[in-house]
Amino acid sequence: MPQNILHFFFRSHCLSCGKTLDGSNILICGRCVSHLKSIQEQSEGICPKCCGRLYNSAAKDCFQCSYYNFDFEKNTSIYYYKEPVLKELMHLFKFESNRRAGERLASLLKEKITAFLNTNAFDIIISTPVSSESFRKRGYNQVEFILEKCGIPFLSILKRKTGSPHQMELSAQERRVTIRGQYVMNKNAVQCIENKSILLIDDIFTTGSTLNEISGLLKRNKASSVSALTFFRD
Repeated sequence: MPQNILHFFFRSHCLSCGKTLDGSNILICGRCVSHLKSIQEQSEGICPKCCGRLYNSAAKDCFQCSYYNFDFEKNTSIYYYKEPVLKELMHLFKFESNRRAGERLASLLKEKITAFLNTNAFDIIISTPVSSESFRKRGYNQVEFILEKCGIPFLSILKRKTGSPHQMELSAQERRVTIRGQYVMNKNAVQCIENKSILLIDDIFTTGSTLNEISGLLKRNKASSVSALTFFRD
């Protein structure tokens, strides 16, 4: 059946405003996209260490960074996760295996990721892994899916062990405890990262526990520095 006929019978609507979408839009209309503002476009009240919100305008760091020393140098996030339409797209993509939502997220993130990489130099880009259980359930690693759609080269040299509780169900302290020892490096990866500056890419920064655990692992294996880029900051 021709694509235009399929579109006529199976029209979709914008997740944000409900407007009927034309063939050039996927899940969110262009008008609603134009209202999305990246964290970098909201220059005030942002923690320079993790991109979290500052608890007052005079603070140098956010509450979390004031009390917790991360092993990574800095995290840069692109959007705040509490933006309703982005949160809905990510939920569809990450928890309902909706690849169209992933493609739409990639289209929203591509320009921002590319601009970041053009202004920051790293020797290696590494993706955060998912457990084999999550991969089987979802059908893909959500971070690597988006990077591939954006045409961003990366290395997949880490593995995550199985059996840990879902991070969304845990408190910040519980996350830090349960994530310990959950990541391992591929056998031949150590020489690859030695004395290298690394950019670690993940989907959502919540407590920073995942990034911190992996950063510590990479530094123990002689990476010279580890910075992070996350698509969303919770």
